[in-house]
Amino acid sequence: MANYSGIITSHGLAESKNNHTPSVKLCIKATTCLDDGNSCDKTFYADLWLTDNSAQNTIKTLRDIGWQGMDFATLNDGNDLEGVEVEITTEVETYEGNDYEKVRFVNKPGHFANRGVKAMDANQARAVVAKYNALLRNSPKPAATAQKPAQKAGRVDAAQYASPDEDLPF
Repeated sequence: MANYSGIITSHGLAESKNNHTPSVKLCIKATTCLDDGNSCDKTFYADLWLTDNSAQNTIKTLRDIGWQGMDFATLNDGNDLEGVEVEITTEVETYEGNDYEKVRFVNKPGHFANRGVKAMDANQARAVVAKYNALLRNSPKPAATAQKPAQKAGRVDAAQYASPDEDLPF
């Protein structure tokens, strides 16, 4: 998977070739790869599906990126969302023997910057430490033969392993 920021350059109502599934199709010009911070110049097409099972997610995505419309017909002219900044997640998909990046998620700007773990404020952290350090001190000591954990090469951001729609459990 890869993450990009960019702008919507056009959009309209569309349908898939094989199943004729309706969607709001977005044309997105990616300008920055968020994974490494490098600039890029890629064009992606995202389908926000309009089916009984997906319409609520499509509406949520449209609202999240700033669409305030009350009629899908206004999305057919390509002007409502033109110039809107978004962040996208892509994944590599193989179609007829060729690999290409397919848009998996469309998000509002700042989505990926806010996925890290937020630390407690200092007062709250002191209260938690005071309460649970006593429990820790009264717990059995680790066995003397236990090996120390391997030294970590760097901090791991748990958010990179979570789906963008998934809440982290901590």
